[in-house]
Amino acid sequence: MIKRYDDVHHFLADKGAELLAKQVEVKTTNAGNAGTLKDTLFELPHQFFVISCPAKTVFNLPHFKTIPWWLVGEFLTEFLALNPPLMTRYREDIIKESYSLMADGTTEYCYGSRWAEFNQLDNVRKKLIANPHSKRAIIQTWMPYDSEIARIDVPCNTSYMFLGRGDRLDMTATIRSNDIFRGTRYDYALAAFMLQSMAALVGQKVGDLYFHINSLHVYERDIPMLTIAVAESRSELAISLSLPEVLDISKFWEDLRRVKASEEASYNAAFDSVNHHIAKINYSIFRDFARIISRRNAKYCKLENEAAKLHSELEDDEMKRWCADVAIASKNGKI
Repeated sequence: MIKRYDDVHHFLADKGAELLAKQVEVKTTNAGNAGTLKDTLFELPHQFFVISCPAKTVFNLPHFKTIPWWLVGEFLTEFLALNPPLMTRYREDIIKESYSLMADGTTEYCYGSRWAEFNQLDNVRKKLIANPHSKRAIIQTWMPYDSEIARIDVPCNTSYMFLGRGDRLDMTATIRSNDIFRGTRYDYALAAFMLQSMAALVGQKVGDLYFHINSLHVYERDIPMLTIAVAESRSELAISLSLPEVLDISKFWEDLRRVKASEEASYNAAFDSVNHHIAKINYSIFRDFARIISRRNAKYCKLENEAAKLHSELEDDEMKRWCADVAIASKNGKI
């Protein structure tokens, strides 16, 4: 029987505990060189489960949080097909843990650049409008050339498969490799954002979010922190990040570009321009996205009054709780 979780905290409490209890050890090797030991991990292979409330895919634990401004940057990178990834300008060291950067700062792939290569998002949107029960609504990230031995960087999230039944749209995210400690915080929220966006764009209700994971694992070095996070997940509430039930396609893309313009302006400390861009954003969730990433840049510039103003203007109470909790945790040195 398929495991069903209300939110990501319930998932972490169950699967994290199972990983820690079983500790099935696997010796991993470097890409392209099976003779070179990379690290030791503990693994749960062939996992299949469902999160019944996709909005609740944002972790909010004292020692295991989805960082608000980083998640906004991930959304912008993938949906606007930004390469170099937007977050390279903030923490190149962290980006280098996931990608091999080329001389010009670009990577071999970003999910969004793969989606954009064949206009996959819009093709799937049109397919689901024409045939809401289509079994062909698939966004593919893995490409045949990713199987070449010489390739170093390949996607972890390999595809999103949509299935409309009745008035609900479900989605299955297939993931070849999923680090429960380092990958879930952003991979799951990205999948949920994709499902909610597509459902709203084609006029269906958000259904279930399924995950099919070939290797769910934790590296040995992260076991102490995972142990703490699993204990915390049993009592804390996940953040609910909900999109509107209906989205206009033109306004959707316009708003994402406005969020990026707000990020650019705040990165250059041009906060009058930030307010100008925010005022033109159509949907409240995207206005809050612009405030979140601009608030980060205001704090970095030591413009505390501007940061406080942006926080006070957040329209969603969940967003305020999420950002306030992260600020407290950062002050306490926990993240």
